[in-house]
Amino acid sequence: MWPNPNRGDQLYLTIDQLNADVTTATVDIFDLYGKKVTSRTIAINGSTLNTVINLDGTIASGMYLVNLTAGEQTFVQRLVIQ
Repeated sequence: MWPNPNRGDQLYLTIDQLNADVTTATVDIFDLYGKKVTSRTIAINGSTLNTVINLDGTIASGMYLVNLTAGEQTFVQRLVIQ
């Protein structure tokens, strides 16, 4: 996930080693209080996810948790919006 810290415009995600039978992933971004601030569903081709999420400057400055779920796999990473 990059850039991190982020200006709140675009977030690039690359994840490999996903289960090949999974066709979609859900990306949820939560603030530190646990409130979901945005959610996206993304199509997956094969075992690699490579996408850009347009945040459009709608997320306020602060620290967030990005939660990506693809089938039974879950990935969590911190994100700082400046």
